[in-house]
Amino acid sequence: MLVFILISICKANTFEVNEAYAGFQCFAVNDGTDITMFHLRHLKTGAELIAVETDDEEESFDISFKTPSNNSHGTAHALEHILLSYPSRKYDFANGPDVLVLLRLNMWNAHTFPSITNFVFSSGHPQDFNKALRLYMDRVLFSNFGEYPESLKREAWRYELKSLDSQVKYNGIVMSEVKGVHNSVRNEGFFPGTPERFDSGGLPSEIPKLTFSELKKFYSHNYHPSNSKIGLIFKTDLKSRLEIMDEYFSEFSHKQFDKKLPYTTIYGGKESRRGYSQNTDSVGPRTHFTYYMGFETSRTR
Repeated sequence: MLVFILISICKANTFEVNEAYAGFQCFAVNDGTDITMFHLRHLKTGAELIAVETDDEEESFDISFKTPSNNSHGTAHALEHILLSYPSRKYDFANGPDVLVLLRLNMWNAHTFPSITNFVFSSGHPQDFNKALRLYMDRVLFSNFGEYPESLKREAWRYELKSLDSQVKYNGIVMSEVKGVHNSVRNEGFFPGTPERFDSGGLPSEIPKLTFSELKKFYSHNYHPSNSKIGLIFKTDLKSRLEIMDEYFSEFSHKQFDKKLPYTTIYGGKESRRGYSQNTDSVGPRTHFTYYMGFETSRTR
């Protein structure tokens, strides 16, 4: 994780503090020896952007949304899979000609964290970068997955019966990912009163409770420019990237979000015990254990 130290008055290249560029206002610049960092905010929606100018040929993009969970259904995790796989307003499925640019990228991916979902890519070719930026903007902000109820069955969970004599089982991409990772340990005792007491990736026992309606509601609420933070590492024209983002962001009105993540105090000296099952696969029996060490940053009431 990069920690950006910003100053309020500085000038670098053609960007000046308090000036507007392609719908963004630059309000801080840090001109270092090898890199220059720009802190910008989209004027209409308030989306924040940290842009880092370097001499590196590989350019990178990251857009993150605050997506705290209120259960362990794996809603954020399922959407992370769905948004880059299903059609959006301007782009068809992942095998369509318009999105073959993804195959030319150095890297493209998405990640689900406890309270954040992010979408990233990198490329060494400016033209491919701009094409991928448009695709990502369209996919995350204007997804049409709501027209495809089967997305829940494919990406999250579904009933599966291999034969009339076999037992009905749960399957799905998210379900398969978490089966071999999670056990019965939960976070309620460690993070009371916060979204972290739930598992954003989903628990095998809870994922079958996820509904298509819940997916659509979660997407509609959280995937908004005002709820986003963007990171950009670039070598070439920054303004053209700002123009692309402004083209998409400007279709939204500002919406108020609380971007602070709640924290809690872990009770000192209190013992919390949780049983957990032993995972077994082709390699043999395995155990999985996670140790949480908390510290007080702010209190919740």
